[in-house]
Amino acid sequence: MQSLDSRKDLLCALGVFLLAITNWSGRLAGPIDLRWDAAVYYTLGTSLYEGKGYRLLNEPGEVRANQYPPLLPAIVAVHQRITRSTDPFITGRLMRRSWMILYLLYIPGVFWLAKRFVGRRLAVVVTLITLLNPQSTFLSEAAFAELPFAVTSLSFFLLRPARRRAATIIAFIAATASYLLRTIGITLLAAWTLDAVRQRRFRSAAARAALSMIPVIGWQTYVHSVETSAEYQQPAYAYQRAEYMFYNVSYAVNIKLKDPFHPTDGRATVSDFVVRSLRNLWPLTFGLAESVTSSNNYWHQQLDWTGRWLPRFGPAVLIRGSQLLVAILILIGLNRLFYLEPAIVFYLGLSLLVVAIAPWPSQYIRYLSPMAPYIAMALVLGLTVISRLLPLNHATYLTAIMLCLILVQQAISLFLLYRNDQNNVTEMTRNGERVRFRLSYYDEGFRSLDAAQDWIRERTRMTDVIAAGAPHWLSLRTGRKAIMVPFGADPPTLERLLAEVPVNYFIFDDIVPLSLSSFVAPAIEHSSGWRQVFTSDGHCRVFERIGSGVEGAVH
Repeated sequence: MQSLDSRKDLLCALGVFLLAITNWSGRLAGPIDLRWDAAVYYTLGTSLYEGKGYRLLNEPGEVRANQYPPLLPAIVAVHQRITRSTDPFITGRLMRRSWMILYLLYIPGVFWLAKRFVGRRLAVVVTLITLLNPQSTFLSEAAFAELPFAVTSLSFFLLRPARRRAATIIAFIAATASYLLRTIGITLLAAWTLDAVRQRRFRSAAARAALSMIPVIGWQTYVHSVETSAEYQQPAYAYQRAEYMFYNVSYAVNIKLKDPFHPTDGRATVSDFVVRSLRNLWPLTFGLAESVTSSNNYWHQQLDWTGRWLPRFGPAVLIRGSQLLVAILILIGLNRLFYLEPAIVFYLGLSLLVVAIAPWPSQYIRYLSPMAPYIAMALVLGLTVISRLLPLNHATYLTAIMLCLILVQQAISLFLLYRNDQNNVTEMTRNGERVRFRLSYYDEGFRSLDAAQDWIRERTRMTDVIAAGAPHWLSLRTGRKAIMVPFGADPPTLERLLAEVPVNYFIFDDIVPLSLSSFVAPAIEHSSGWRQVFTSDGHCRVFERIGSGVEGAVH
């Protein structure tokens, strides 16, 4: 009988593995997605590979970085060493395949962990919820830390119950790797210690706490050394280490602001942190539901047709009501999950607290993505708790209907991702090779931005400095020094700050949901010291400082 169960488990694991392969089958071409934060990781990895230390090579002065822990940049550097190239299109191809392998390990791993707590059949459902989520699909092809972090944290919980010393050591290594991938990994180390306290194993708790402090103290010591260095105190330009320059300062510095995008609001007080956390609980509640369904965007796309027969407010109410129901089931299930595996609930609870304190609610669906398997387990456990209050037949129908609705909603969302939100990209590599591939969420705004970056690469000098909302990606594609725009100052101050760098060109984009360049665009547009030299379909414009010495023409 046990042998038969084992074969069924293996078949289920093989089945979800094949589905994961299917999900990746059309996404092998081209390099890994290096937009947004991924470009920062790649830049830092290049610095490590070139033996320059842990530095932001895009910045004037190539300053030391202290925002992101170094494990993902180290992984980038390993890939560059294998390819013997820093070209994003060469190393990026290998990284895309590495992320695919991580994903193919991750999905069956979710099944094996979930099976311990919800049984084989519901474990398949938990795995499908994780697999079908468009956000997890997107993150599996982007050089963000989320997928590696999801794999290391999952490895921790898979290995943790083992009593052998070797398994304990490996679990500690997995937790440490999680912290060195993402700072929020400290919650995993804390959960490991708290679980020993819960069991009244105080000697073990003390040992775990001591071990956990090794990576934390190590990284924070480095951060402190950067912040107290002469380089940090005397930056290459005035606002290079401003508190709102989130890529150039630590999380602790950036999070002190009431709003990092509006630094003139000042620093947050203790009461501001409390109010922020309480205010964020509401969007975070819906974020829990989105992590096991899909983002609001896909919910609305699927309900657009209801406008014919629902009141005007109908779709929004239906979406929020459905998400609130899912969130309530998750919260009920967390109580049940605590009895089965307290360490998971400790980890989720601490992580949600940290996320609530952070001033970036628009990023919740991304932050929660690595936690999706545990949230999905809580969801199905919540359903089983509610089902026990009903007659057996009704309970079976309720569970089946709810889970089927969620899986159908996710399947349609994933279909919409592939149909509407994945577009072709054609790039010219440094050696003249044309590369054609597809990227998620690559819309006309990004196409126009790429055109503007191509103009910068072809028409400007290597010594020019560019200000943009996506400076790291710009620097990777053009080889120019590129910096973020200043936030929150009045137009004369903005112009002065840019002149002190000095910035030769400014790129204005309209990338959604947030265009960082929009903070300074009005000051540039109405200034006599700048002229527009390039535009691409109205989405993206390039301004040149008058007197920079490069003649441009409006296109």
